[in-house]
Amino acid sequence: MTLRLPFAAVAVAMTAIAAVHAHAQDVVLLPQVTGSIRYLPQIGLLEPAPVGGLIESTFWQLNLLEFRRGFAEFQIPAFETSVRKATLVLTETAGSISDPVPPDTHELSFYAADLVVSVEDYDRPTTPIGTFQTDANGPAGVFTFDVTAVLAQFRGKGLGVRVKLTCDPQCGGGFGGSQFGELATIPPRIEVMFGEPALTVPLDIKPSSCPNLLNLGSRGVLPAAILGTDAVDAHDIDPASIRLVGVAPLRTDFEDVGAPGTGEPCPASVPDGLPDLALKFDTGKLVEAIVSGLGREPVDREVLTLNLSGQLRDGTPIAGMDVVIALGTMD
Repeated sequence: MTLRLPFAAVAVAMTAIAAVHAHAQDVVLLPQVTGSIRYLPQIGLLEPAPVGGLIESTFWQLNLLEFRRGFAEFQIPAFETSVRKATLVLTETAGSISDPVPPDTHELSFYAADLVVSVEDYDRPTTPIGTFQTDANGPAGVFTFDVTAVLAQFRGKGLGVRVKLTCDPQCGGGFGGSQFGELATIPPRIEVMFGEPALTVPLDIKPSSCPNLLNLGSRGVLPAAILGTDAVDAHDIDPASIRLVGVAPLRTDFEDVGAPGTGEPCPASVPDGLPDLALKFDTGKLVEAIVSGLGREPVDREVLTLNLSGQLRDGTPIAGMDVVIALGTMD
């Protein structure tokens, strides 16, 4: 692994506004704040890295081992128009080197933000968005991530993203990682495209159970289903697009597991002859996403609304929701 050394650049003055219009997309959201936090475990030092607003995902081991994690925090407007797609763009701002080195792998994740980058953000609970690689042997990269489902959870709220090396905190020997644009140069941005309102589909969490209890300490699987109707054939849904509070299902299948509710509390759910899209989710990952969205752990017996997003095979967005009752603690 190797650290890309920053190249000389002329900073372009930019105002930390929540949104600016652009020609290529409907709206571009810029972060309110960017920065990095460093941690030196051997001496227990945790503090803002002395790099201004630069976003760093690095480690060093010269005399002391040092990790740096980078952050960007956005204020997401409460859009009245339906968001068709939201894309996070992260631009690397570092120069290449001449000696061949292996690429570095980074993890990007999100959390509920207070619009202040502080040491409390360094190891706070986050929900993964994805991983990506930087390569110091080539030119600086531009990386994009689909955050449509994430944005839907944070309308009218603060959204933070964190980037760190996947080997952190186990990296060791030498140095590695890369750096990404800060607010004053080439900041991260969220490109938002508006479109038709999402088609509402009936979501049933734990189809054979009512009420829906979510064991916060479970390491098992949570079943759910998008119930087919006369208006929506479950086979028209793109299973790869489905996200529940931003989490992709472990497995999907088409089977008849139940019928949409009639509005009565806890109706009996029985097969209705129409195919449904059955889903299985990692309960632990769902709980992590809920904690990240709330900015805290749920309390015992708290009623939580879980939102689902996705699309049909023709690109039509879909949305659904159901409620669960938090049970126990995460311990």
